[in-house]
Amino acid sequence: MKRRLILLAILLVSGCAGRPDNGQVTFTAERSLFLHEVSARGTVFSPGGTEVVCEVASVNPEGTMILEIVPEGTSVRPGDPLTQLDASALREELLKQQIVCNGLEAEVTAADSKREKAQLAREEYAMGLFPEEKKAAEDELFAAEQKLGQAKRILEASKKDSKPAEEQAKDEKALQFDVEMAQRSVESAKTRITVLEELTKPRQLKQLDGDVKSAEAMLRAKTVEYELHKDRLVKIEKQIAACTITAPTAGVVFYANVPGETEDDEILIAEGVAVRNRQAILHIVQLDHLSVRIEVPESDIAQIQTGMSATVLVDAMPETRFDATVSKVHPYPTRQTRGSTDKKKYEVHVAIENPSGNLRPGLTGEVALTLSEVDDAIQVPVTSVFEESESTYCLVRSRGRWTVRPVTAGPNDDKMTVIKEGIEPGEDVAIHPLQYRRQATR
Repeated sequence: MKRRLILLAILLVSGCAGRPDNGQVTFTAERSLFLHEVSARGTVFSPGGTEVVCEVASVNPEGTMILEIVPEGTSVRPGDPLTQLDASALREELLKQQIVCNGLEAEVTAADSKREKAQLAREEYAMGLFPEEKKAAEDELFAAEQKLGQAKRILEASKKDSKPAEEQAKDEKALQFDVEMAQRSVESAKTRITVLEELTKPRQLKQLDGDVKSAEAMLRAKTVEYELHKDRLVKIEKQIAACTITAPTAGVVFYANVPGETEDDEILIAEGVAVRNRQAILHIVQLDHLSVRIEVPESDIAQIQTGMSATVLVDAMPETRFDATVSKVHPYPTRQTRGSTDKKKYEVHVAIENPSGNLRPGLTGEVALTLSEVDDAIQVPVTSVFEESESTYCLVRSRGRWTVRPVTAGPNDDKMTVIKEGIEPGEDVAIHPLQYRRQATR
C-alpha cells in the first residue's frame, strides 16, 4: 500500500511538471508546438453592400410610414420594387400647391398684361399724343402770327387814309388794339409750346415710365413667387415618386435593423413603422464575399496584418469551418474603448469566401487568428522571463541552487514564452523569479 502511494505521488509530480500552477515554484522546460492564437466573437456583414435610404422629407415629425416592404432575404434585380412609403399626406400637399400655382399663374398673366399696357401708354404718348398736342400748339401759333401780321398791315394802311383827324385817330386806336391782342395770342401760343416741351412732356413721360417700371417690378415679383411655388410643386412630385423605392442594384435584401441597449433604442424595419429622411431602410448585399467584424485587444493588434489567414466558426453552422483572411485593421481604438487606459480594442475585418451562399449578414461566430506558430519549441511560463540591464534572463534551479541564466526569448502569448537559446529541455526554471533573485548566482 505504501509503495502504491509513493508511485502515485511520483506520477502526480511528473504530470504537473509541464504546466505552471499556483502552488509550483519551478517549471520544467519542455519541447512542444507553440501556437499563439487570438480568438474573438464577431458579426457577419457585407462590406460591399448597397444601402437603401429614405429620401422623403416627411411632413410629419415622426417620419413616413412603410406601407409595403419586400421580405428580408429576397433576391432582387435592378428596378425590382423594394418598399412603398405612405404618400397620402404628400398628395394632399400636392393638390394644395397646384391650386396655389394656378392662382399665381393667373396673377403673372395679369401683371404681364398691365406691364404691356403701361409700355403701350408710354409709346402712345411719346409717339402720338405729344406730337399731336405740339402740332396743335404750333398751328395755333402759326394762326396767331398770321393774325398779327394782318392786323399790323391793316394798321399801317389805315394811317394812309384821308379821314378826318378825329375819326382817323379813333380807327388807329381800334386797329392798334387788334394788333396787341394778336401779339398776345402769339405769345400765348409760344408759351404753350414751351410748357408742352419743357414741362408737360417730361412730367408725363416720367409718370408713364414709373407706371412701366412698377408694372415690370410687379411682374418680376409675381414671376419669382410663381417659380418658387412651381419648384415646390416639382419637389413634392419628386417626394411622391421617392415613396416608391426600387432596387438600385442586384443582390439579396436585408433590413437595416439596428439593435440598441434598450428596446427604446432599437431601430426596427417593418410594415407600419415610420422612417425619417436619410434613414437606412434596407441593405442589398452580394453574398459571395462577406466579412466578420471583431475587436482585438491592444496587446495583440501589432501582430495582426492584412492578408493574415484566419478561420471562422459560425454559431448557426458549427460543423463547418470557414477559411478567411484579414482584410482591414483599423488604426485607432473603437469609440467605446478609446478612453480606456488598459482595455483598448481595435476593430478588425476578416473576409470570408461564401460561394455556397449559406452565410448571411447578421450571423455571429468565432474568429481564430494564428499570430505565431513554432514547431518543437522550448517553452517556459511568461512569468519566468525577466529583464535586467536591457538583457533577458531566467532563474534555473539545479542541485538546490538558483542560477541566473541569460536567454534569448521568442514569441509569447499570455501564458507561455518560446526560448530560442539559454534553456535546455528538462531544466527547471523559476515560475516567479523575482522572489528568488537575491538567492541566485550567475
